[in-house]
Amino acid sequence: MIATFKAVGATGRDVFTIYLTQVIVLATIGSVMGLTAGAALPFIVVGAFGSLLPLPVVPALHPDELALSFILRPVDRARFGLWRSAGA
Repeated sequence: MIATFKAVGATGRDVFTIYLTQVIVLATIGSVMGLTAGAALPFIVVGAFGSLLPLPVVPALHPDELALSFILRPVDRARFGLWRSAGA
């Protein structure tokens, strides 16, 4: 994709900006999807299999951990996006 942008005349700065924006947007969308699934899954498992589990399980939401993972995922993806597009 970077080579295509360069072939049609984009500057290194343009490629960097486009690529980094894509990485951050996709990482944010993935974070929201992952947080939704991760927050709902304990409730689903207990609802479906609670009587089969050998120990009592009380599902709960942990907002601090969810917020931390929401922040760190795009930061991590941006770090790799910077590395990948730095040579453009």
